[in-house]
Amino acid sequence: TFLCTFSVLLIATGQVGKEETVSSDMLVVVGLFLFVALVFGRKTWSLIKTYQISACLAQDKDGLIEMETVAGDVHMKQTRFVRLFIKAIGQNQLKNCSIYAIDPTYILLDNGKKTIKERFRVTKCACCGATNVIRMGFDNSCKYCGGKM
Repeated sequence: TFLCTFSVLLIATGQVGKEETVSSDMLVVVGLFLFVALVFGRKTWSLIKTYQISACLAQDKDGLIEMETVAGDVHMKQTRFVRLFIKAIGQNQLKNCSIYAIDPTYILLDNGKKTIKERFRVTKCACCGATNVIRMGFDNSCKYCGGKM
């Protein structure tokens, strides 16, 4: 990158004649510059999209988000989104979330809890008295009457 920038500055300031032919060394330097720029651009794009996904997940109240919704929010096709999501989880860029494969596919947030007992609790609804399994740390509603729990 430095050599390419330095070469462009030399040509722009007239230190090196513009009519000189391009050498194979310059082509190699330009090729390396383009390769580094492409790799850097892809990594930067992945990090920006991962940050956008994280921001969407942080706004969720009930801990269960449709994958299609998040993919739409970050302006990605769902197949590409799934690949990036799995890669980001593998590289610890996204934590405390996983794919919950039901129809439609959801992203399940686990609120940092390790065990099932920490994630879920059985409780009775104050409105109708029905027994529900609720997720700890999230807004829940009764499956039967829709009342807040």
